[in-house]
Amino acid sequence: MSSAPSFPKVLKSLTHLFDKLLRPHARNLFLDDELEHGTSRLQKPKGRQPHPDIIAAFHRVADELGEDTIPAPSKVLTPHVTTYNGIRYTTNSKHKGNSSIIVAGSDHSLIPMVIETIIQDAADPQKIFMAARQLNAVILKEDPFEAYPVLAAKIWSHRDDLAEELEIILASEIICHFVSCEMQVETVTGELVKGAAVVPLRKSIILEYEEDDEDDLEDDQEDVDMM
Repeated sequence: MSSAPSFPKVLKSLTHLFDKLLRPHARNLFLDDELEHGTSRLQKPKGRQPHPDIIAAFHRVADELGEDTIPAPSKVLTPHVTTYNGIRYTTNSKHKGNSSIIVAGSDHSLIPMVIETIIQDAADPQKIFMAARQLNAVILKEDPFEAYPVLAAKIWSHRDDLAEELEIILASEIICHFVSCEMQVETVTGELVKGAAVVPLRKSIILEYEEDDEDDLEDDQEDVDMM
């Protein structure tokens, strides 16, 4: 279908993403990503004091939403990998694909973010937070994906251009992961800049594989993330 002359050019730019996601070893597609009752395989060591940037981010949440909304833990763990409700999350330094998350904005819009630090409350291992930064919005002359709302795709900044402010996200607030494709986009001023087409994975793709194939799977996931 994508080879047909009438197939939209902007969708052709994403076909390689979907080809990789729908390889034969992908099974159980479209399982819910609802994260209402989270579980983690993290253990419960002693922990340490949060980094000052993390403390400052928690304080911003308290200032905006109230002291008891997301209280800052006194001791934390900062693993590079965690599993919450069967979904794997990592820091950006560990794995780009698994650190790419979507959360809901105050207006219920979908906001792409990149996990910088995974935070576990040492006193309560089930409390998991993500310190993450948003991709910046790009003011475009035209977003070509507006014509295809079923994809929920949108042009955002490239991964090299993240918001300065670090935000604290509860693991339960994560809607899903996203995949992205780097592309040149035109701003309202006519300037061509480096952006990324962000496609939310609203439903999880659970990949069934043998334990020996885990490294191959990680390679496949790296290929999917094009930022």
